[in-house]
Amino acid sequence: MEEQTQHSIPFTKFIHHSARGFQTWQELCKHIRRQVLQAQSSTEIAYTSVPPDWGPVIVDSLDEDGDVERLNAAMNYNSVTETLLAKVISTRLFACHFNWMRIQEGDWRRKNLVMDGHMRLLTVLANATHGRFEAPYSGSRKTPTFYSESRERLLEDMRLWLIGARPFVKVVVIIMYARKGNTNQVEGKAEIYVRDANGDPVLQQEATIFPATQSECSLGITAGDLFGPVLPQGLQADTVLPLSIDNLRKEARDAMVHMDLVPAT
Repeated sequence: MEEQTQHSIPFTKFIHHSARGFQTWQELCKHIRRQVLQAQSSTEIAYTSVPPDWGPVIVDSLDEDGDVERLNAAMNYNSVTETLLAKVISTRLFACHFNWMRIQEGDWRRKNLVMDGHMRLLTVLANATHGRFEAPYSGSRKTPTFYSESRERLLEDMRLWLIGARPFVKVVVIIMYARKGNTNQVEGKAEIYVRDANGDPVLQQEATIFPATQSECSLGITAGDLFGPVLPQGLQADTVLPLSIDNLRKEARDAMVHMDLVPAT
């Protein structure tokens, strides 16, 4: 009997280059800019072997480029892997978690897990480049994006946040979507990572988004991890704030309608 496996296919076109053939950071920067401006669909352009003294300068330079900015391109540099990523053209599906989190905040209030004044203590940022990472990620640049990424890239980013931004970043939520084979069906998964007792990143929770085989499924983060040093008086640090996967599924389905996609079954 022959068993056939249908692999998940990402939404994004992936292009890979090595920086070894470039003599100066300016030369590499021009090449990256040209690649970004030529992109016609959701694209991730990866440059490996980018020296640590080049990466931050290139990202900062492209962040100030008006043509690149108009495309809402996201520039990232990982000083540990010496990889520079340029991501162009996002899709609705990979931005639906913003509305999901807004809905979750409302649910927390209705369940009296938090009060209105508590949420005002949090600052929400999107598409802002972060550059204050500690060793071994010093010199890295990261822009949160609404793009499809490979699992390998997502895990690299998770380590960047949990190791390079400790102790401030305590939890990383990874949400992944991919096509099921060559169909228009979408598979999805959510994972939560934290630091273990040794300070190393570890998978704490996971849930399948699609296929939606589990009803009333949720993940959870603690109030202590969410609020950190601004934990409101009277709110216990170990209070679990649920993240409803059912609500995320609804937001994802609504986004897929505009992309001629359907959830995997």
